[in-house]
Formats: sequence, C-alpha cells, structure tokens
Amino acid sequence: MAICICCGNEYDGCLCEECAGKTDIEDLCNRIIAYNPGIADNPNADPIWEKVAAEMTYPSYFRNVAYAVADFLPSPRKEWQKIHSIVKDGVRVPRASKAWFYQVYDEIIGSKELSKTEKIRLKGLMLETLYQDYRYGEANELALDLLDRPLDVWQAAYVIAEFFCQTRRYDEAEDAMSVGRTLASDNKTAIGTFDDLLAKHEKRRAAADAEKKGEYLPNPKEGKAEAIEKYKEFMTSIGIDVNTSSTKSSGGGRYPTPIPKGEYPELIETRDPSFDSFVAFDLETTGKHPATDSIIEIGAVRVVNGEIKETETFIFQEFVKPFKKSVPDFITELTGITKEDVKDARQMWDVVPDFMKFVGDDILVGYNSVYFDGQFIQRAGRYSNQIYTNKHFDVWRYAKELKDIIGYTGENFKLGTVGDFLGIKNPEAHRALADAITTARIFLKLKEMSAGKTSATTDGSVLDLEDW
Repeated sequence: MAICICCGNEYDGCLCEECAGKTDIEDLCNRIIAYNPGIADNPNADPIWEKVAAEMTYPSYFRNVAYAVADFLPSPRKEWQKIHSIVKDGVRVPRASKAWFYQVYDEIIGSKELSKTEKIRLKGLMLETLYQDYRYGEANELALDLLDRPLDVWQAAYVIAEFFCQTRRYDEAEDAMSVGRTLASDNKTAIGTFDDLLAKHEKRRAAADAEKKGEYLPNPKEGKAEAIEKYKEFMTSIGIDVNTSSTKSSGGGRYPTPIPKGEYPELIETRDPSFDSFVAFDLETTGKHPATDSIIEIGAVRVVNGEIKETETFIFQEFVKPFKKSVPDFITELTGITKEDVKDARQMWDVVPDFMKFVGDDILVGYNSVYFDGQFIQRAGRYSNQIYTNKHFDVWRYAKELKDIIGYTGENFKLGTVGDFLGIKNPEAHRALADAITTARIFLKLKEMSAGKTSATTDGSVLDLEDW
C-alpha cells in the first residue's frame, strides 16, 4: 500500500500534493537520505517512515525514496538530490547509474544553483567514474582541476588519492590522503575508508621500491587486455613505463626512490637583497602544482658583481622530460614547447643535479620562486637523492615590497607587467632562459631604485602569507 511519507495517508505515490505544497523538499530529501530505519530504541524513529521501510525488500534502501521526492524540485536541485540519494556519503556512483550520471553531470555542473562544495562533490564522483571506466586522460585533467581550488570535501580528496595511487604517483596520493583525513577527522567511517586505502598504498609502494609485481593494474572481468593497454598508454604519457611481467626489468621505466618528503629540508628563503652575485633562474612546467606537475625546461643566467653574463659559460638551458604527466596543449600554446621537444629529454633527476652544479653555492634568484619554481627544485632534489641548501630570493615579493618606493600602481605583479613598468622588455616571454634574464634585470633595477631608501620588509624578515 502506497502512503504519503509526511502525513501517512494512503496515496498513489510517496508524497501527496498537499504535503508537497507546505514542505521544504530539500530538507525532506536530506532527512530521508540520512535516516536509518529499523534501529531498536531509536528516539528519532518515525512511525510512517518505519512502516514504509518495513515494506521494502531492503529497508536500508529507504534513502531511495528521496530519489522520487526530488521530482518536486526544479533543476538542477532535482538532479543533485537524486545523485545524493544514490551515493549518500559514498565516493562511487553505482554501475547501474553511470550512464544516467554522465548525462546529468554535463547538464548541471555549470549551474549557478549548485554551491561550490556541491560541485566539488560532483567532480569527485565524476573523477572516480572516469578512471573506473579507464578514461585516464580525462580523469587526470579533472583531478588537477580539483587541486586548483579549495578541496573541502573529504570524498573528493579520497578519490584523488585513490586515483594517484592507482597511477603510481605515491607522493601525490599521500598528500591527498593527508588532506582527506583532516577533513574527515570526526568521521570514524571515513577514517576507516582512508585506513583501507593507506594499506593498499603502502603495499603498492613497497612493491614499487622492491621492483616486484604488486603495483596496480586494471583487472576487469571483461576486456582486461584493452583496459591494461589504455592504462599503459596513459602511464607512458606521464613518464612512467609499465611492465606487466612478474618482475620489473632493471631499466623498466622505474623512477628513483625519493627521499621522503618529511625528511627533506624546507626551502631556505632570504629577504636580504644586499648581494650582487647570484644565479637567476626560471622553470617552465606542465602546470602550477609542484606536487603533481613536471618541469619541462630550465633556464638560468649567472650574475657576477651586478653584471649579467650572457655568454655560453654563464648560461644554463635544457629541456626536461616531464615526470608523471605529458605537456598539455595549453602549455604548448603558452610556451611554444611541444611534446616532441621534450620526448627525448633527460628526466628531472638527471637534469637538476647538473643545474645545481652550475649554480654552485650561489643564491638562486627567481620570480615567484619560493612557492613555485623552488618547490619544483626541492622535489627534483628528493628524486635525485641530493639535498640542496642554496638560499632563494624571490623578486616577485621584492617588487611588492618596493611598490611605494618605485611608484608602481599596477593591478598585478606579473613578470611582464613589472618589467614593462621598469622599461625592461622580455624578448621571449614564457621561455625559461628569457624569463631568467628578465628576472635578473628586474632585480638589479629594483636594487638601483631602492638604493639609499628603506622599506619595512627588506630587513631580512619573512612576510606572512596574507601580507603578500
């Protein structure tokens, strides 16, 4: 017998029109999804809901009633509540609902009627759906998109961690797990889910370190060979060769075992600009995340006693084969660097040690380098098993500190914008060597303009993040 879940009156449906007209449908859906029927001595038990659940084959699926109730909502709230009723607090869309989810996702993800948190939740579900369907390239783009914004949903962090673990990016997986566990610190069930993933992660990483079989490979019931081929193709595109034999060959595409992140010293920053000899450097990368993107070019120039030495002996420039990622099209459009340019280049753990030999004991001067370029160098140091203790000076921060002294009123502090203000032209923007030389010129010009003047933040102190 069908009854209205609000008034209990007999009705051919789950919610009568009278109740629908005076009920907060969103709130009702959320309460249905959260309700657990059949619990003895439950002080919050609802007799009507208990009756409805008791007539179901599986009372625990009472939350599916919210799927029907959601029809009283306009789009996209209707679709959001339907998805919520299907997955509840989980991280996966059931196989039977995948085709519908793909369609609905495209229809609603851009809607202004969804909150930022709801969109992150949806993107996390789509990420899991994509890589479970072996659409690795699309999944990778979505994972990086999620990392571009505040990640305040533990389920999304979990899926990112799982994806990185399955694609053998173990450092990145640990970072995502750390974020997710913090977000879910008061949720015992979620913490248990992370514990299970961590156990898999540790087992796979141990297999990688021992160069034995045990890392993830797709293993579907049907189409296994095709799924593995898609996996291998994607892994090759991010710089990891997958060997499907019982043990890995000695060459096998295995990257070096890095120094654990927690054991590598933090980057050393100096805010004292009273030096005249240094190495100005710049990196081109596959994106803006030091933990997940890759160096594709290093450019540097040595400055001796305030003189930029633009001769072969004093210049370093080399392409780098991207690690765990290919060169995205938008990076090619920005820099002109193509996949072919870096295809036969050396890996970062080969190039960066040579670059640091070029640097020697000099201070490294970069533009926005403390929180970007320098972090890529630190990562390369971990994978090359070499500790780099050179001091870093960030010209981007220096320019911001001196804006009043130099009379700069621009809206941003991009390298090209500040350079133009100072009359310094960059002949080849977004190429590492040209940007490094431009950085050196800006630094020297700022020093010249600030000579004999003082600034509250040029005494060697470190600015808080909100200050810059």
